Amino acid sequence: MKPSADSFPIDDDKYEKLPKYVRNHIEALRRDVTRLNEKVDRMVDKAVSTKAWVDDYAEDIGRDREYIQGDRITINHEGVWLRVSFYEDKSIRLSWSGGRFEHSMDEVALIPESYQQARLVSKENLR
Repeated sequence: MKPSADSFPIDDDKYEKLPKYVRNHIEALRRDVTRLNEKVDRMVDKAVSTKAWVDDYAEDIGRDREYIQGDRITINHEGVWLRVSFYEDKSIRLSWSGGRFEHSMDEVALIPESYQQARLVSKENLR
C-alpha cells in the first residue's frame, strides 16, 4: 500500500500545537508524497499492460502508450458522455448520454459511418 498525503498519525489539535517550521516541513513532505505517488502512477500506466490505453497520434509522434488501470473508461467530448466497460464475460459494453453532466439524459445521435464505425453526436451539435 502506497503512502497517502492525507494519512498523518496525529490529530488536528496536536498538529496545530506544533511549531510553524515543523508544520511547514510536514506540508512539504505531504506535497512530496503526492507528487511521488503521481509519478509512480504514471510509471505504472506506461509499464503495466491493460485492456485499454491512450494513444494521441496528433500530439507527439514518439509518445509512449499510457495504459488505463481499471475496467471502465469515461470520455466526455462536445456534450457526449461515452462509457466503455469491460466485463468478465469477455464483452465490452458501450453506453452513452448527452448533456453537461455524466448522467444527463439528453439525446445523442448514433450515426453509422463505415464498416464497424459510427459517430456519437449530441443533439445540440447535429447539423
